[in-house]
Amino acid sequence: MVLSRVIRTRWRTWVIPSLLGVALLGVLSLAGAQPASFGKAPYAILLSMDGARPDALQEVGASWLLEEASYTWKARTIFPSVTLPAHASMVTGLTPRRHGITQNRWNPGMPPIEVPTLFDYVKARGRTTAMVISKEKLGVLARPGAVDKVEVVRGRAAVVAERAIAVLTQEKPGFLFIHFSDPDVMGHLHGWMSRPYLDAVSRTAAAVGRILKTAQEEKSRSFFAVITSDHGGHGTIHGTRSPEDMTIPWIALGDQVRRGHEIRVEVQIDDTTPTILFALGIPVPASLEGKVISEIFTSP
Repeated sequence: MVLSRVIRTRWRTWVIPSLLGVALLGVLSLAGAQPASFGKAPYAILLSMDGARPDALQEVGASWLLEEASYTWKARTIFPSVTLPAHASMVTGLTPRRHGITQNRWNPGMPPIEVPTLFDYVKARGRTTAMVISKEKLGVLARPGAVDKVEVVRGRAAVVAERAIAVLTQEKPGFLFIHFSDPDVMGHLHGWMSRPYLDAVSRTAAAVGRILKTAQEEKSRSFFAVITSDHGGHGTIHGTRSPEDMTIPWIALGDQVRRGHEIRVEVQIDDTTPTILFALGIPVPASLEGKVISEIFTSP
């Protein structure tokens, strides 16, 4: 792994802007983007809103995303519904018994994940890769030589978005993974669906909007994006098989993605990797357990 730079930004107090006042700025029509050949998007972005429940996104008014997207509010994460195993499934296309990360315990000396990830597959095709993450433990997903840039950002969603936009516009990676911790942090502190938690979901959605706006303004490069979560939560915990913990949002955007389409097939978190590979025109390994969510794509 090439650890280009690790940023530890101090936690700041931010005034939370109106979701519709800021996030809607990020919803530009994809019609203006230059079309790529089908199944060969120039790059992909995976945005993970840690701990964001679908009903929380609906509660704060984030349905603006759906006008440009194919989506489901009923996607399922893996069990145990906790951060490290779920994110490992998200970027490997495998369940925990196959990717080997079954616990959420982490220490700085923990070795990286053993199985290939999205980063490996993209890198093998000669494209660059990057991670902007707000939890250092997600660095275990960066196998040696697979990730060109890793930035750990200490701060709220707006700070993470600022760094992600800088990486997106300056480095122009072929695959960029962005992680926001705000919903999970507030869920544990104040409870899922509490006012502080919903505020965290709102500012995270606004940060996602800023990133999408930036991506859509780059007319020379069309893109494919997936916005999802690793788990939900109830009370101040998660990790169980309860629907509140296991149900996650899954939203896809791109100039060859059906708009305003509610996905009919059941979506699992490990479907994320094969779907992104398909969008990038990279062959999907037969060893993956996840499937391509093919109904989201328009016809070639």
